[in-house]
Amino acid sequence: MDKNVNINKSGGIGALSLLTIVFVILKAFGVIGFTWFQCFIPMIIGISLSLILILIAIIIVVINS
Repeated sequence: MDKNVNINKSGGIGALSLLTIVFVILKAFGVIGFTWFQCFIPMIIGISLSLILILIAIIIVVINS
């Protein structure tokens, strides 16, 4: 029996998440002099972009209905 199985795996760590992790590790070891807020700015940017895209999608749906 021949089965064609198509498994698409996606995900992993994104660039902004990786940058956040790098900043946190460097801050924890005292390599950089960032504040903790500055270390989490890449994550804040990612969340903000996601929220903006969701808001735009909601606006488009409301306008088209």
